[in-house]
Amino acid sequence: MNKKMFFVSNGRCGTTRIQEILNSHLDDSFTVVHQMKYSRIGNIIGNIFYIFGSNKKIKEKIFDSIINKYDTKINFISTDSLSAMLIPQKYINSNKVAIVHIVRASNDFADSFIRFSKSRLKSIIAHNIIPFWQIGIYPFERMWNKNIKQKYIKLNDVKNKWFEKNYSKNQNYVKINMQQIFTNDNLENIVNKFFSTDIKISEEELKTKSNETN
Repeated sequence: MNKKMFFVSNGRCGTTRIQEILNSHLDDSFTVVHQMKYSRIGNIIGNIFYIFGSNKKIKEKIFDSIINKYDTKINFISTDSLSAMLIPQKYINSNKVAIVHIVRASNDFADSFIRFSKSRLKSIIAHNIIPFWQIGIYPFERMWNKNIKQKYIKLNDVKNKWFEKNYSKNQNYVKINMQQIFTNDNLENIVNKFFSTDIKISEEELKTKSNETN
């Protein structure tokens, strides 16, 4: 197995910018992806698995089918939050895999998610119409529930606890706050330590945001 690093989060944690930064610094032996072609379907399946349980082999087959098109070089990095619930046990148990769990303060996450889910057509459709797009949030609930922010806060807590419970078994697991990964040399240290690289990320790069809504 080639070396792989998965950045997992609930979204709205700067993963688009992380992909941009790493893609600009790492050489041609790396593939660095943010959102993969079938990860939107993977997001729904991952949430269904969370609620109803999953089969080990089925989860593995689904996840591999999502990453196979991209995982073609010596090293592979995914910052795709939509596939974050689907990482199979064979990767969690491997010493050639690192899982970086990014957390964001629940209140900030909820505010950002609500803004983002109103900003683009695909997001409006996903968050308001598609069943199982988010755990515990129902289609069209955004339109009538005045306490929807509290549900996003709860969602953030629930999924972060799930990530830690399941992925901390990985021997290269790192849990880090969103603010921390964009300060000092934390991001470069995580990547350099696991891949034995020597990238240098400037403070200016870390402060620059992507085009995505904050």
